[in-house]
Amino acid sequence: MRALDFKVYSPCELIAMLDVLSERVARGNSPATLIIGQWSPRVLTLPPYQSISDVNLAECKRQGVPVVFAPCGRAFLNTERELYFALIAPRDSSIDIIRDYRFVEDRIVSAFKSIGVPAYASYRRGEDGRLYGHDIKAEGSCSSYFENLLCALAARDCKGAFLRHGAIFYEPYTLSDVEQMLSLMNVPDSVDRKDASARILRFASALTKYTDASMEDVGRAIIDSFEASSESLLADERKEVEKRAAMLASDMSRPEYYSQNGASRSRGLCLYNWGESYNYRELKG
Repeated sequence: MRALDFKVYSPCELIAMLDVLSERVARGNSPATLIIGQWSPRVLTLPPYQSISDVNLAECKRQGVPVVFAPCGRAFLNTERELYFALIAPRDSSIDIIRDYRFVEDRIVSAFKSIGVPAYASYRRGEDGRLYGHDIKAEGSCSSYFENLLCALAARDCKGAFLRHGAIFYEPYTLSDVEQMLSLMNVPDSVDRKDASARILRFASALTKYTDASMEDVGRAIIDSFEASSESLLADERKEVEKRAAMLASDMSRPEYYSQNGASRSRGLCLYNWGESYNYRELKG
């Protein structure tokens, strides 16, 4: 397995790289790849159960925040305060999804512990016996499942490859971050924004509450935990990524990108057409 060096990615570059590498890994033209990086600028991710009408596209355009359609998770403002983690590997039809989640979680937990973070893998099981959460949290008392959250993970079949990815909360989100996120959504008038902001701020913890390690240090700890070798993109991979990123940037420049009728889950910065999503609600274990 190879690991790409920590980097700050533009939305077009990161989506293009995930897209290209998934295709190449599925064909056997690229090795399994571990990616640790950041989004810049900020992006708003939108899962399939939420409609485009839930997003204030005019405000997204005014603030210069791209909308990235995702096949799972929840509407969320991805900022420079978090790390993006992705592992792209060949798809094995006999793969045990639960065991694979735990393989990834165990290595991230090990990485966090190596930099002094008291982390553990957390599994939330519903009354129906199904798993409703595969996340990494910090030890300590909490009043709800989402408190002390350090990392949220998801997995899906991606163009014939298997993608595990997630958000790692590095620095605490601020009230300003949450207010911006709410400003990008069409929040009903009946919702108390102050109360909503307070509840959102309680959801996640952050690595910096437990360690002085830099983002680069966190990335290196994860790479070491997976025993991956640090490498760069191959020349032909880089060429494909640059071409795909340019196409995405061109698509985003169209006026209809931020219109209710033009926004689509099959174009632009779209992850939804990649393939089957392994939603935790469908997993038994």
